[in-house]
Amino acid sequence: MNKNYVNEKGKVNCENEGNIEKENFKKYLKNIEDEITILNSSLKLYEYLNKSLKEHKKAMEQSPFFYNIVFKALLSYFFIGISKLYENYERNRSDFDLKRLINYIEVNQEKIFNKKIQSGVYERQRGYIKDKENIIKKILGWRDKYLTHNTKKIIEGRELISEKYPVNKQDLIELIDVAEKIINEYCELDGMEKPIYEIINYEDIENTFYIVEKNLNK
Repeated sequence: MNKNYVNEKGKVNCENEGNIEKENFKKYLKNIEDEITILNSSLKLYEYLNKSLKEHKKAMEQSPFFYNIVFKALLSYFFIGISKLYENYERNRSDFDLKRLINYIEVNQEKIFNKKIQSGVYERQRGYIKDKENIIKKILGWRDKYLTHNTKKIIEGRELISEKYPVNKQDLIELIDVAEKIINEYCELDGMEKPIYEIINYEDIENTFYIVEKNLNK
């Protein structure tokens, strides 16, 4: 039996009844997969550039303003992006929210997988997130108090933010790992291959350093 659905652009599509839930499931997965990939790459790129401060110090000193912007942009994107994945779903109605994804799949599991999944799967995944509540609160604190406000009246000093919401590299990695674990479990349940979450080309950065350093040595 066919049924008409209005898509996001207002056009009517004819789908097999029940397939709309499956399509939404795939869309949610793809959105979050892409976001994790960008976040993972942003963090790795930030780390790589940070390590390059010693080896390629002279090259980076030729454009200090540029690299300062790059560092801040990478870190800002990561904190804002990871917040979208772990924001309270009642406030965040985006397609990047992990809690919303879990709830949607639990409600529509028979239409998505053509069977019921053990309820323990959903509770286990919610447990992954609950275990990281303290880290999530610190990440949201960074985003709300430092990254998403422009006025000095609202924004708190960076040092004070660090004291109130201390976050380290391992905290960030753990949040990425949880997101990957949840997506991987759904890919496995649906018989899909697990995504590759890291796409970054370090050669481009090294080529840039090489060109600058070559000119400096002339």
